[in-house]
Amino acid sequence: HVHTHQNAHIRFHASDMCLHIDSDTAYLVLPKSRSRMAGHYFLRDNPNTTVKIAPNRPILTECRTIRHVVSSSAEAKTSALFHNAQTAVPIRYLHHKLGHPQLPAPLKTDNATANAFVHQDMRHKKSKA
Repeated sequence: HVHTHQNAHIRFHASDMCLHIDSDTAYLVLPKSRSRMAGHYFLRDNPNTTVKIAPNRPILTECRTIRHVVSSSAEAKTSALFHNAQTAVPIRYLHHKLGHPQLPAPLKTDNATANAFVHQDMRHKKSKA
């Protein structure tokens, strides 16, 4: 291909792609009462500037065992959210250094308790006593 098209060029340009992270866990599924966590990092169109939100290829997909024994599913989800947010920092820094600054990365979880804890929106229930 290079021999036939000697004047070929590769052009890179910045787009409005934003880093998105999907976080998930499986509670107490491994031996010795261990849980598994996963993170899926990908670029997607910025929802503020485009109508069509099309996912792009994944940047990183990671699956790990949570080393400590957790006492609830919400604790496992919170641990996974923390780990995935820490892993996203170098990816965001790399995008910044490449001239593609990122908005705050949306971090998706499917657990309402972990989401409320992370966003400091916990509501205490009144006791019936």
